[in-house]
Amino acid sequence: MTPFLAVVRLGFLAASRSPALRAAAALALVAAFFAPRLVAFAFSGDDALASSAAFGSACLFAPACALFAGVGLASGDRGGDGIAPALRGAAPAPLAVAGTVLGVALAAAAATALLGAAAAAGLALHDRPFAAARCGAALLAASAAALPAASAGILLGSAAPRALAGSLALLLLALIPGPEAFLLARDAAFGALPAGAVALSVAASVALAAAGAAGATAVLRGKELAPRPRSS
Repeated sequence: MTPFLAVVRLGFLAASRSPALRAAAALALVAAFFAPRLVAFAFSGDDALASSAAFGSACLFAPACALFAGVGLASGDRGGDGIAPALRGAAPAPLAVAGTVLGVALAAAAATALLGAAAAAGLALHDRPFAAARCGAALLAASAAALPAASAGILLGSAAPRALAGSLALLLLALIPGPEAFLLARDAAFGALPAGAVALSVAASVALAAAGAAGATAVLRGKELAPRPRSS
């Protein structure tokens, strides 16, 4: 296993084994599965709204999970302590941070795929039609949004102790008006999701994730937690 894949695995396991995030995933799974029933109770005959509620629950989970998993992994008692094992490996600091971001995002994406399956099952159980390809594209965009969310969490966790970083993550989540992942799920449910919008969303997520990982690397080097490249 290469050093980069080793830190990807470390980030994936750290996120997927977190009891708090497992509990949150279980609650989100229940929400995705039962959303069509709740919509049927409140509104009659609105298939698009049922689909939007079911897949919206799945889509919202990906960036939120990745954000808090990144904070929990990186923060530690002084900020940045938690990511130290990845930085002590053979991978250069930028690759170690990027690999950890990717691992956390993959864990969030895997959970989101399960939630998407629960949403589809809930809709099928209640005979609610939905556009599988479009809703799948919305899940893909949401999973890609886990990348910048994970890098933002690791950046916050690198800069501040766990309590402060967690509070800042909550503030960041509250400041996002109508997360893009939910809007994509809504558009997919109502049959208005161009392929170009998904591609642009994924590309923007990758670019934002790279910027966040670079910022986290700079913070860790400023705190002398990450080794600097050797001068030739």
